Amino acid sequence: MSKQQLLIALILLAGSFISLVLTQLKRRRLRGLRLREDFGQPPNPALFDADTLPHIKEYWRVMRAEDHAQSQVDDITWGDLDMDHLFISINKAMSNAGEAVLYAMLRETDASEETLRRRDAWMRALTQEAEARAALQTRLRKLGTSHHHSAYYFLRNPSDKAPKHAWVYLLLGVMPLVFLALGFVHPAFFLGIAASFAVNLFIFYRTNAIWETEVQAIRHLASVLHTGRGLLKHPVPGMEEGFARLGKLCGALAPIRRWNALFAMTKVNSADFMTDYLRIAFMLDMICLTRLAAFITRHLWEVKELYQLVGEMDALISLASLRASLPHYCVPVFHKEQTVRAVDIAHPLLTNPVLNSVDWTRNLLITGSNASGKSTFIKAVALNAILAQTIATCYASAFTLPRAQVMSSMAVRDIILEGESYFVVEIKSLRRILTATSKNRFLLCFIDEILRGTNTIERIASSAALLSYLTSQPVLCMAATHDIELTQLLSDYQQFHFREEMGPAGMTFPYRLMEGPSTTRNAIRLLEQMKFPDQVTSRADSLAAHFTDTGSWENHLNVPQAEENK
Repeated sequence: MSKQQLLIALILLAGSFISLVLTQLKRRRLRGLRLREDFGQPPNPALFDADTLPHIKEYWRVMRAEDHAQSQVDDITWGDLDMDHLFISINKAMSNAGEAVLYAMLRETDASEETLRRRDAWMRALTQEAEARAALQTRLRKLGTSHHHSAYYFLRNPSDKAPKHAWVYLLLGVMPLVFLALGFVHPAFFLGIAASFAVNLFIFYRTNAIWETEVQAIRHLASVLHTGRGLLKHPVPGMEEGFARLGKLCGALAPIRRWNALFAMTKVNSADFMTDYLRIAFMLDMICLTRLAAFITRHLWEVKELYQLVGEMDALISLASLRASLPHYCVPVFHKEQTVRAVDIAHPLLTNPVLNSVDWTRNLLITGSNASGKSTFIKAVALNAILAQTIATCYASAFTLPRAQVMSSMAVRDIILEGESYFVVEIKSLRRILTATSKNRFLLCFIDEILRGTNTIERIASSAALLSYLTSQPVLCMAATHDIELTQLLSDYQQFHFREEMGPAGMTFPYRLMEGPSTTRNAIRLLEQMKFPDQVTSRADSLAAHFTDTGSWENHLNVPQAEENK
């Protein structure tokens, strides 16, 4: 090859290399641009795989639920408020750790006010620093969203999950070297290398099957450590404390990275059989596994804190994006008074909510017509009371409240397979609220259509007795009901209502909270609007009028025909 041809080849090679580098830089810029443009946009629920939700929940159930038993959003309240859908509507986390920690944050209402202030400050910083935020997201995305339950169970009790008798694997690993050295003394010892390899081969495949779960757990934890080291390259002004702590944790856990580099050694291609021979001959996998398990056991709190911190940074990017997507939100204010004040509060899951305000100073009863907005309103207050104490973000112009446990009894369902009726399930749901009142924490409770699973007389009597009992407990209760009688029996409750409006187009609902008890009914009008037969609606009107006039259903069969046709 002439010098000219060599020069041309070098130029082409250099050009190809430069083109490749420029292409990679362009792709990186485009990824960063897409991430910046996506910030402040709500997530697309259609892109969320609902099958992953049970896996996302495992981090909280395995790692944190027991430690927050007295302050968690329990399963009934979580279901009543449809918080799975709330999680999906705000989750834009890039990593499995971010999704898991975001879910756990929503379940724990005992975050200290210092923690909530820090979360608020970090969200503000992440909102302002678009370049650094996109760089963090790029790093977090590499961690992936495949969830590793094994890591959570391993961290719960690593000493029980780790292999025992680590010295045995170390001894087996050095035996080939011992026989090799002795072979130079007497050639017969070279046969020991083959025997040692055969023993190690058997143990290699057997232990691989036994300890596969633990291997995957440790590799995932090593990946989280690697991600944490990557995040350190993109510090965000305003988050100095978090990045300083992340740096200390990554430094303290550096041996995990070194051992994992050997532990994760795999074949490059099918022809690269030497790595497998080395792993088998010297028991590298089991030696690394025992060393890593022992190290993690000694540094368990640091590993847990690292996982929480990496996940929290990812989760707070998601929540900062949520704030940017909202037409209005507020940071909650906590006070010592046992009252709640909400201004322009909205239900988080509604696209075009009607805003309402309330000064909730004592137990409160909401009455109103069907479909008028009672249930939606009490759910809005309950959800915002939870969000205030978890993510320091409320769907309101202002929200002031005490620190409190939040519990509800709303969406009760029959448990057919367990042989429990609607009413039995309902009273069990209410009983757990009464049990919670004996705890040390103040309680905000929300009850929708109390005791609707039983007859009218006992429902009203029992509802009045139960709600009256709550006035003597460390509870602020908000209850919604159709039973107008309760407004008279619970005169010490604050009274609010929702109502319908009749117009040329039929019945409409303004969804506005109004003071005082409800004075209207709309069930029969709804039957008319849905084109039920006139005979049905006329009869219903006359029977309702008869009961209103007499206070009794007696002699209802004697209601004059003319009255029925009014």
